[in-house]
Amino acid sequence: MPIQNRIPLTELNPEEDDFWSPEVLKEVHTRSPKMLQTFEKVKSVAPTKTTVLLLGETGVGKGTVAKGAFTGAVKRKLGRFDTAQKGTIFLDEINTISGTMQIKLLQVLQDRIFQRVGGEHPIEADVRVIAASNSDLQQLCDEGLFRKDLYYRLSVFPLEIPSLQQRSEDIPDWVSYLIEWFNKLYFKEIQNADPLVVNALQEYSWPGNIRELENVIERAYILEKTSTLRAESFPQELFSDLNYPTEIAMDVTQPLAVVRRQSLEHIERQYLKELMAKHLGRVNRAAETAGITTRQLHKLLSKYGIRKEEFKPAPASSSNK
Repeated sequence: MPIQNRIPLTELNPEEDDFWSPEVLKEVHTRSPKMLQTFEKVKSVAPTKTTVLLLGETGVGKGTVAKGAFTGAVKRKLGRFDTAQKGTIFLDEINTISGTMQIKLLQVLQDRIFQRVGGEHPIEADVRVIAASNSDLQQLCDEGLFRKDLYYRLSVFPLEIPSLQQRSEDIPDWVSYLIEWFNKLYFKEIQNADPLVVNALQEYSWPGNIRELENVIERAYILEKTSTLRAESFPQELFSDLNYPTEIAMDVTQPLAVVRRQSLEHIERQYLKELMAKHLGRVNRAAETAGITTRQLHKLLSKYGIRKEEFKPAPASSSNK
């Protein structure tokens, strides 16, 4: 289905929910059950002063949740607790701090006091701590790389942020949001993304999560010459492992001629990929099977951004003795 005709999101409606800060409202819209459960936990703990530990892979948006949900959350160094008094301090990548800094942080969390560098008197730490980790702190504790007592102090209220792969139903809305953002940034007028592209993006594993998706969309946006983000503007590896459904999703909001062209292009692209794979990238044999000339096949491969080299067997490696 086209991006602009997606199902309205009522779970986090800006007019009905003023919990999130205005600048992140669009970023936290979700239709994912996992994310909705996470956000309900966030809303429960946000009004308290409980220490929160945000867990999740790199790029899932832990910083967005911290700055968007916890009033006054500011990312600071450990030595700046004094400037965060009566507010919230956000400690990102807590898993990377040194053993010495772990001890100092433990003292602040345990005794609720700290001392300025060069100061003579302890100061009460009236600070709410939000920490984030992209590694398994429990495993780091077992390996002796992170203090268990500090881990227990930080994980009073652990919150797991699902990976993008776990909430792929949100990808169409992320694509829509990013197109809107890049339209403002680059002064272009791209309206939507090809449904086949959105399908491919939802099937991809996204090891870099939202951060990787942003980069991929930005690159495609810059390359795109039409008003629709097409497959030709994206890295072809996004489509290499895609299992297309036997039935092509029909976008009934588009004219028949557009749907017919998109369906034909989808079939042609997939046929050419399987044809080239069968013949290991040999154009002559592939053209013969397809009943067309090699010139026609070269033209089609160029049209869909398919490189014959991708289907040739890798050369045998030789070792130096």
